[in-house]
Amino acid sequence: MKFKNRVVRLRKKYPFMRITEIAAELGATKQRVWAVLNRRGLDTNPPRLKPVLYCVVCGIAILNKQKKRPLCSKECSAKHRYIKLSCDYCTSTIYRLKSEVRRAHELKYQHAFCNNQCYNKYRKEQYIGN
Repeated sequence: MKFKNRVVRLRKKYPFMRITEIAAELGATKQRVWAVLNRRGLDTNPPRLKPVLYCVVCGIAILNKQKKRPLCSKECSAKHRYIKLSCDYCTSTIYRLKSEVRRAHELKYQHAFCNNQCYNKYRKEQYIGN
């Protein structure tokens, strides 16, 4: 088989193979492989795979490449930033920023309250007594 046909066959069979790899496979120079591909009207540069980022929360592929933590929507952003807790007094569901919860843990806070009323009632029952 002719050299030109082998170059074309390799390019069509392995479109992501680089010219240098084709040249090494066939024992030729990359300039010769480039010339063959260029004369036949084939791409001399293999197509590049675009990096795909996935949402940290739900795993959906997103196109925006500039974010440090890729998130696909405002809902996923809220799920990523907030932690679901329960009030230590009334057991209602509350949401706190992860940074606030981390800071409270560093300060050795042991309880989370939904508002000042629950906090005051809890203190009254725990420390002052009924």
